[in-house]
Amino acid sequence: MKNKAKMNSERVALITGADGFIGSRLVELLARRGYKIRALSQYNSFNNRGWLEDIECKGDVEILAGDIR
Repeated sequence: MKNKAKMNSERVALITGADGFIGSRLVELLARRGYKIRALSQYNSFNNRGWLEDIECKGDVEILAGDIR
């Protein structure tokens, strides 16, 4: 039972479009509120993370390259 309670207390968010202006702001907001963030960023050959490059909470965010299309 303890594992189930612990699992429910960890809040995880997957944010698509996280490398855009609005998505990156949402990443910062939720990270400050204690969420574990998985940020989906569209892959590009320059390995550029867009607006995610400038966020303050980089250590709290797992960035995944991909496309949901």
